[in-house]
Amino acid sequence: MKTRVHTRPIGQRPFIELEPTDHPLAVEQRTGITTERVRAIAEAVSHPTDSESK
Repeated sequence: MKTRVHTRPIGQRPFIELEPTDHPLAVEQRTGITTERVRAIAEAVSHPTDSESK
């Protein structure tokens, strides 16, 4: 995916902007995500399935 990185003053994180496409990550960046979606992502990252942990 094409991205743009907008630098900010020292001590602040850069802003990363994805090109506007229909990719789910780009859509979520543009429109936001629900608390439920954040929870699902956090659970997937912190509790990998058996096939992911090998």
